[in-house]
Amino acid sequence: MSMTWEQKFAALQALLDFKGDAALHSREPGDWYVTLPSVSIKEGGLLVSVGNSGATPQEAVEKTWTKLTSLPNDHYIVASACSGRRAVRWNGFMWAPIVEEK
Repeated sequence: MSMTWEQKFAALQALLDFKGDAALHSREPGDWYVTLPSVSIKEGGLLVSVGNSGATPQEAVEKTWTKLTSLPNDHYIVASACSGRRAVRWNGFMWAPIVEEK
């Protein structure tokens, strides 16, 4: 079963653990972007932003969703929360915790 873009946005919101809200912003007509405060992609020794732009709110959410759910095996999502930091990957059903190497 395929998820709607609204369901994907709700799943993105679930990454935040009480620290901010996933948000859709419009810079101008036809220029939308998604923000996920305190959520990054771990790429080697770097943390990279996860937001993406699109011509519509749906396109911006879909691009962000694809970016976060199609990560290479050596990349993963890091979410900083009130309770600390957690590392996760999408397993096709939910954000599944992973163990970070030190």
